[in-house]
This record gives sequence, structure tokens and C-alpha cells, in this order.
Amino acid sequence: MDGHFENTKKHIEDIIENHKTFFETCHKYEEIYVLGLSYNDIDKIYLQEIVKSNNDAEWYLNWHSIEDRECIEHYALSLGIRKFIKINIDEW
Repeated sequence: MDGHFENTKKHIEDIIENHKTFFETCHKYEEIYVLGLSYNDIDKIYLQEIVKSNNDAEWYLNWHSIEDRECIEHYALSLGIRKFIKINIDEW
């Protein structure tokens, strides 16, 4: 079991490098929709890469629970996202 967690751990830098073209082309989008995110720290790293490429887009941040809805503003601001709208896909 010692190596189990190391073997299953996400290698974030590798994932970002392997998808570098995607992150670099995010600058062309006017709207960015985020669906199915738990708004935790592990996902922040990926969103930071998108923000680096495009901080002018309007972000649509989906929430599933009341806790998600309440933390979206802090989460978005901590990433430097300037324009965002909270959405609930079930009500959309």
C-alpha cells in the first residue's frame, strides 16, 4: 500500500504540460462555462492556467449545493476572475 497513493496521485504539472495547447488557446473565448467542479484547491491549479490565458472572459460557474453557491465568489476572486455569474444548471 505504500506506493498506492503515489501511483494514483495526479501529476498536475504533467497534465498541464500535456494539455498546453488547450490552455494557451483559451484566450479566444468570450465565455467560459465551469460545470461539475467541486471548488477545491486541486481544481484551482487548472483554472489558474485558464485565467493566465484569458482574464477577460465572462465565467459561468455552476453550483450543485448551497455550500458551492456560497463559496463561488471567494473562489473566483481568489483566482483573479473578474467577471462571473453563478448558475445552477438544474434551473437553467
